[in-house]
Amino acid sequence: MATQRTQPERAVANPSVLEPGPTETINLRTAGLIDTDTMMETLIAYSYEPGRYDPTGGDGFIRGSWRQIEDALAAGLITNEEYERVAREASLTALRRQ
Repeated sequence: MATQRTQPERAVANPSVLEPGPTETINLRTAGLIDTDTMMETLIAYSYEPGRYDPTGGDGFIRGSWRQIEDALAAGLITNEEYERVAREASLTALRRQ
């Protein structure tokens, strides 16, 4: 029987779970808690996960984190220009990490 980790144990094992994702970052800007420059820097630096098919063998698809950017654009929370800049510069950031 596998033991489940508590949330604090998961955070210690993988501190990135505590970092805000794209949706949280965009919502912070929408609420006026961060400015646009901070939002853009955070979104560009974020390590986006690609979508993937269900690893359990089901026929479902698990959306990647980039979908949060697409959803924000569709909802009018970011502009087309912001979307294009994040797409362009986040790709360059990912290449530099390799």
